[in-house]
Amino acid sequence: MKIKFNHIQDLADARYAASCMADYMGFAISGEHALPLAQIQEIIGWCSGPKLCLETAPETTLESIQAYCDVLPIEAIACSLEQAQRWSQLLADDLEYLISDSQSVEAPFWAGPIKITQFDAEFALSLDPHSFISLDCVAQAQVGLKNFDEWNSFFEALDIL
Repeated sequence: MKIKFNHIQDLADARYAASCMADYMGFAISGEHALPLAQIQEIIGWCSGPKLCLETAPETTLESIQAYCDVLPIEAIACSLEQAQRWSQLLADDLEYLISDSQSVEAPFWAGPIKITQFDAEFALSLDPHSFISLDCVAQAQVGLKNFDEWNSFFEALDIL
């Protein structure tokens, strides 16, 4: 089972994703969770492990994606199937596409993640081993004060921590 942390907001999220050996760290580049390029660079400079994934919105342009790909070591793009089909012809051949709006796609695209909101480890363990789960990150209320208790319990039940 693959694991993706969505719209990472701070270094604490990124380090947590790396510590539980997540497959992807997602950074939104548009919308309410978007981070500036410089902040993403700073975060990824302090941790390693998971693949770096850009999270797009319907209005995201190819030029915007290319600007991030030129500066960051992007390995995946989370987008719609339509965007993936168009962009896969124009961007680097080695990018993975994580499709968020379809459960029936074929290679080279990963079918959409199953979003875990209740941290139900029993449900997660029942999933097909080829599926991947998606966890949303939230901004910390104060620097250094982030509660990972729910995630800890979830990953312990999955025997990851």
